[in-house]
Amino acid sequence: MVTPEHPATTTPDAVNQQVLRHQLLQSLLPQLKALEPEELIPVEFEIRAGVATVLAGLPEIRAHRPELERMMNGFDFVSFDRLEGYALALLDAHMEFLAATKPLDDLQDLLEAGGQLREKLDADGRALALHGLIDEERLGELQGGFGYESLAGDLGIYCKVLTQDWEHIGNKVRSTFADVERAGELSQQLFRLIGLREQVTAAIIKASDIRVRMYTLFMKTYESVRYAVAFLRRSHLDADAIAPSLFAGRGPRKTAPEAANALGAIRSQLQRGQSDSVATAR
Repeated sequence: MVTPEHPATTTPDAVNQQVLRHQLLQSLLPQLKALEPEELIPVEFEIRAGVATVLAGLPEIRAHRPELERMMNGFDFVSFDRLEGYALALLDAHMEFLAATKPLDDLQDLLEAGGQLREKLDADGRALALHGLIDEERLGELQGGFGYESLAGDLGIYCKVLTQDWEHIGNKVRSTFADVERAGELSQQLFRLIGLREQVTAAIIKASDIRVRMYTLFMKTYESVRYAVAFLRRSHLDADAIAPSLFAGRGPRKTAPEAANALGAIRSQLQRGQSDSVATAR
């Protein structure tokens, strides 16, 4: 069985590589869940590039292992040997995060179409109510807000009210009966996608949590390896060539404490997104 201690690094195709990475990540979940919030480190570099850098340097890093064993009593060689597995698992966590955060293109398209249609129906509805052709109170449940649910609800109300009175008002408005039917369809589709979006939000929160935890485990391990190599090669001045920093040219790193509320911030952003403006749809 594939484990972080014995990762298989050469596979015949991309599918097997993906399966390997996923198995590695799944095997590490208990260890990741044990990390405390204050231990978490914010993701600060492009993960695919960082993982590629570490994997490329592993052969030379491993070549110095015997010397490290002689000179560094008490060093965590278990984690040292798991670095490759951690790198591959981090890549899988990152790919899961990217998949979870892929925009719901269908939702945006429906918001734009629904917003434009609501404007048209609003104009007709106000004119009909003004001339006493429909009871204004029947439009009293309209919200007219910018939220996804308010748009879906308003379209549903217009479909119901205008359909019921269409025989008397159809020749007095610019909207067509096809517009009214489309309002009902858009309302249903939006409500379905809103439900899906809530599921996606939960998936993003989970993927974000796993990614930052895997990133933390990977970075702690790689940084300890870099420190060991720097100690070992201190007189040769080539430690950075053997185990390069993943933050070169990026300025000073942020500290781990500020990551304690990172997941909470992500969660809040996503939850706020459920009531975000659909101004582009107006």
